[in-house]
Amino acid sequence: MCSRACQCTKPARSYARSRSTDCSTGSASCATCGSRLYIGVVLLLVARDRDWLRRLAPFAWTGRMALTNYMIQVALLDLTFSKYGLGLQVTPLVGLTMAVALFAVDAMFSRWWLARFRYGPFEWLWRSATYGSWQSLRVEVADHPTSESLVYGR
Repeated sequence: MCSRACQCTKPARSYARSRSTDCSTGSASCATCGSRLYIGVVLLLVARDRDWLRRLAPFAWTGRMALTNYMIQVALLDLTFSKYGLGLQVTPLVGLTMAVALFAVDAMFSRWWLARFRYGPFEWLWRSATYGSWQSLRVEVADHPTSESLVYGR
């Protein structure tokens, strides 16, 4: 972990152009420090109060179907904002509101799907291609998840 606060000293434009992750902290990158901070905060919250598992469950549901959610979002956003689609232009505030709403829909869809199936559809295709045989997709009756298992991952 970083012993100092991470602060990139390069201007944003030259930083993006160079694709460098060097920061004023030496060998540690800003992204690494930010990731470790995020993971540490989540772990401390969960260790302090197990109710945080329930509060953070939508991130777990969408994470288990990350590839599927990504593909759906790309298709939806491409058709919404491209010139050959709706060509919609929004303000940053409306864009933020739409992003939060899209995440909420993704989380609800992911929970609904995972109550019935082991993996998301794209995750299932990826897994089947990796193993070279069709994997079981449906949740067996004995394996049917309870609401607690959807929240806590048991």
